[in-house]
Amino acid sequence: MAGSLASLTATLTDQAQALKGHDNDADEIKKRDRDILIAAQIAEALAVTTYTNIINAAPFFTRLESDDRGYLIAARQEEMSH
Repeated sequence: MAGSLASLTATLTDQAQALKGHDNDADEIKKRDRDILIAAQIAEALAVTTYTNIINAAPFFTRLESDDRGYLIAARQEEMSH
């Protein structure tokens, strides 16, 4: 998702730049909208990092039931696919 959000953020930034010369403020992309997208990017990156660290470095990971390990691996993959 980080890649998708980065692309969307870049697109919205480009659109905001293009609209700066327009008089209609309602059409402008607001800074808060961009800030929300950036916050979402950060949240996705943190989720992927957390899952990766648990899977690769947490001593308890190997002691989890196989379905719980599978859940964490699948959750990381899901976060990466966003």
